[in-house]
Amino acid sequence: MLLNVSVMGTGQRINWQGKKEGDFVKSNNKGFSLIELIICITILALFSTLVVVGLGYMDLANSKKCVSKIDSGLMTLKSRNMADSKRTYLHIYRYTDGNYYLTYTEADNYTEASHFTPDGSGEQIANRKLTISYNGTEIGANKNDCVHIGINKKDGSFDEEPHHETMSTISVTGTSTQTLKI
Repeated sequence: MLLNVSVMGTGQRINWQGKKEGDFVKSNNKGFSLIELIICITILALFSTLVVVGLGYMDLANSKKCVSKIDSGLMTLKSRNMADSKRTYLHIYRYTDGNYYLTYTEADNYTEASHFTPDGSGEQIANRKLTISYNGTEIGANKNDCVHIGINKKDGSFDEEPHHETMSTISVTGTSTQTLKI
């Protein structure tokens, strides 16, 4: 706000800075001030940090979602084996596209089920950014590598021939590791 004062008898007007009217030089400010530039850079840094953190949470959500799909698949396997006369086996494998899949086949025994050849069928449970391991060994490290899991109809326990560990684990690793004990 400019304060203009008239000097009596002279006809001149003086502003609050002590300059006479007409002494003003028009400034041509077409750029940003240093403060405006710092504020813009700070806002951009804040947004980029939020994006990076958000992507990390998405990977965490993806690994949790994958473990949830495998757990759901194991429950479906139990239901199918209790209802059907033929045994159903669950297969988890990494296909040539780098993604992990879960599918079911019917077989009379484990040997027949173990002849399953990964073909990209079934439900995609993880993308190539995640790694799924079975008892510490990465699934898909070798071509046609596949985990076959069955159910014992007598007691409903998991039958992972020829492994027969007392406690098997399936681990999904992304930005964090989620583990499912079966």
